[in-house]
Amino acid sequence: MLERVVVSMFRSATRTDSQSSSTEKMDTSIFNEKESEMSSETCGDIEIDNSNHVLLKIATLYTEKLMTDICLVVGGIEYPAHRLILCTSSDVFQVMLMDSRWSESREKRVVLQETLACSAVFGEFLKYFYTGRIKINLQTIMPILALADKYNVKELTPLCVQYMCDHIAHAAMNNELISWFHYTLALGHYQVAKGCQNFIKWNLELISKTSDFGSLHHELLGKLLQQNDVVVQNEMAVYNCVVHWLNLQKQQMIEDSEPQVDACMESLVQDMMSHVRFPMMTPRQLAELLLSLLL
Repeated sequence: MLERVVVSMFRSATRTDSQSSSTEKMDTSIFNEKESEMSSETCGDIEIDNSNHVLLKIATLYTEKLMTDICLVVGGIEYPAHRLILCTSSDVFQVMLMDSRWSESREKRVVLQETLACSAVFGEFLKYFYTGRIKINLQTIMPILALADKYNVKELTPLCVQYMCDHIAHAAMNNELISWFHYTLALGHYQVAKGCQNFIKWNLELISKTSDFGSLHHELLGKLLQQNDVVVQNEMAVYNCVVHWLNLQKQQMIEDSEPQVDACMESLVQDMMSHVRFPMMTPRQLAELLLSLLL
C-alpha cells in the first residue's frame, strides 16, 4: 500500500513539473515574439526631410554666382546663370541652349530681347528658377506672366493666373484691368479674361471713369454692349459711357498725329452708337439727348 501511495505522489509531481515547464516555454515564446515585433518597429525605415537645406544650397549658387557657365543679358544687365537650372526650369531654354541648331547653344553670353517692363522683373524671374519663390503685385504680375508664357515655365503660369483671378477688383481700382483683359484674352488665359469681362459689364459706369478705359479695343467694347447682362442705371448711362470712350479715342488720335481723324471718328461713332438701345430710353431722356446735340 505504501508503494502505491509513493508511486501516485511521484506521478502527480511529474505532471506538475511537466506542465510548469510547458508554461515556461510558452511564456518564453510569447516574449520572444513581442521582442521581435518591437525590434522590427523600432528599426524600421525613417524618412529624413532635409530638402530645405538642399534648396538653400541651390539658391546660394544664384546669389553667390558660383560655378556659372552662361550669362544672360537683359536690358543691358548681365545675369550669370547655370545651363542645368535654366534647362530644367524652362522648355524654351532647354531647346535654345541644348539644340545645336540654335546658335545660343554654343554661346557663353546670350542676349535676350525683352520689353522694359519684363526687363525690370527679369532678375526676380530668374531667381525663381533657383528658389521657387517670387514676389508679385499688381504692377509686376503682367510682365512676370509674360515671361512665364514666353519661356514656358509651366508651374509659374497657373500661380500668376490665380493671383489675377483673385485681384480683378484691385486691378480695376489701379487702372490695370483693361490691360489684363487684353493680354489674357490674347494669350488664352480665358479664366482671367472672363473675370475681367464680367467685372467690366457689371461695373461699366465705374470702369468708364478709369484712366485706362480709352484703351479698351472698340470690338471688345462693342461685344460687351451687345450682351444682355450689362449692369447700368439706364440706357442713358450706356450712351454716356460710349460718348466718353469716343472722346478718349479722338483725343488719342490727335496726340498721335494720325491722319484723317474726322473720317476715323465718323466710322467709330456709327459703329459704337449702333450698340446703344435708344428705344429703351424714356421720352424725356430722348428729348434731352436731342437738345444736347443741337446746342
